[in-house]
Amino acid sequence: MRLSDKAEEILEHLWIATQERGQDVVSLTDLDTQRDAPELAELILVNFIDLSGDGIKLREEGKEEAKNTLRRHRLARL
Repeated sequence: MRLSDKAEEILEHLWIATQERGQDVVSLTDLDTQRDAPELAELILVNFIDLSGDGIKLREEGKEEAKNTLRRHRLARL
C-alpha cells in the first residue's frame, strides 16, 4: 500500500522524535495535525501508529516503514 505524502511526513517526524530524540510519545500539536486527520486514519489502518489522547506512538509495525521513509526523504534532498 502506498502511503500519502502527509502520512509519510508524519512517519518521518515520529522516527526522528522516537529514535533520534528518545521520545516515547509525540503530541498532535508537535506534528501539526488534528486527531481526525485522514493521514492519521491511514496510518492507524495499516497498524503503523497508536493514537491515545493527544499523543501518537510509533508501533513496531511502523518502525521499519518510518526508517525507510526517512532514508528516501534524506536521499531525495541530496
